[in-house]
Amino acid sequence: MRLTPRLRKSLTGIARLMLVAMSLSAPAALAQDAPKRVTTYANVGELERALARYYERSFDVPQFLSEWERLGAPAREGMAGFLAGLFAKYPDRIRPATAAKLGLQGQVAVIQGLRFAGKHTEAINAAKQWNWPPEQIAPITPLQPLRGMKAEGPVAFDIMWAASFATADAAYVRPIFDYYASVAAQPEIDVRDIVAVVMAKHRPNNEAIQALAKKYPRETFMRLLYASSALWSLESNARQHKFVAAALDRYAKDLPTSPATQGLAELRATLAR
Repeated sequence: MRLTPRLRKSLTGIARLMLVAMSLSAPAALAQDAPKRVTTYANVGELERALARYYERSFDVPQFLSEWERLGAPAREGMAGFLAGLFAKYPDRIRPATAAKLGLQGQVAVIQGLRFAGKHTEAINAAKQWNWPPEQIAPITPLQPLRGMKAEGPVAFDIMWAASFATADAAYVRPIFDYYASVAAQPEIDVRDIVAVVMAKHRPNNEAIQALAKKYPRETFMRLLYASSALWSLESNARQHKFVAAALDRYAKDLPTSPATQGLAELRATLAR
């Protein structure tokens, strides 16, 4: 598999995902009780340069993983999602990855990627090849493949986005949209409040956010925060990746009067002002 321009852009996307972290669900000012997802790896350029070394030749998964480990193995969930998408679409990449001399974090990422790709047997074989003890192999149980899973929070969103960057497959985008749409459709939630939380990342308004936190019960407010994370990631990635933009256009045509479509349109109009 050679790195096409599309995959080059996707790898830059995964680099940013892994090192910048898409922690859009709840800035500290938005909700003190929201799960904190702090990423301490900020050197996007270093990983992008590592990825760039593979752009003009066949993609070397072992070397890529070694570089990732050298950088501290950031955003491990994202890497597992990236590998899941890669292994599902390009199964010829599995053998080089499982035969590689990787550290523990690289091994775990490969095994998790195989599990998320629906390749449980290959995951077990890899663990045995790396001489994992039986008590560490026992928890490697089958998982539902990513393509059939729901995304219900920021960590799941990161995993799905990483798989989509590896494949340009909108099947991994749909669960993120579905979560946003399901929350937006709940009668107790105003989709305009989801948009308001997104805009708070760009035009901070702590008073408005505090008012929203008081408006909703805590569990409802958390769903609203997660939906805002999903909405922003959808809009942001649609501006950077054609396959995401095309997917959102299809969703809007399928659901022209839905709260989700209305919220997306309102966000775009607000950003344009």
